[in-house]
Amino acid sequence: MEPKARILKVLQKVTGKEITPDADESLFISGLLDSFALTDFVGALEVEFGVTVPDSDLSARKFDSISRSSPTLPPGHNLWLICAPSVRIFHRAA
Repeated sequence: MEPKARILKVLQKVTGKEITPDADESLFISGLLDSFALTDFVGALEVEFGVTVPDSDLSARKFDSISRSSPTLPPGHNLWLICAPSVRIFHRAA
């Protein structure tokens, strides 16, 4: 399953709604997430992708859309990157 599809699955679980927002749609302006739901959303992303998001990176701006929340793993690296350039996610060692 593609990362964006996995993020959508997590978002649906957190919101309890069968939603299909555009990849660049603001999850906060649309009302799908608020500051309280952000921690649930990021926690669920950590579980889904097996990563850790530093507390310092928990901000609505950095997780504003599915595109911004989409991690990519460069081949041969342990560092997960988020589309928002200032967010670093570390791959958990198995």
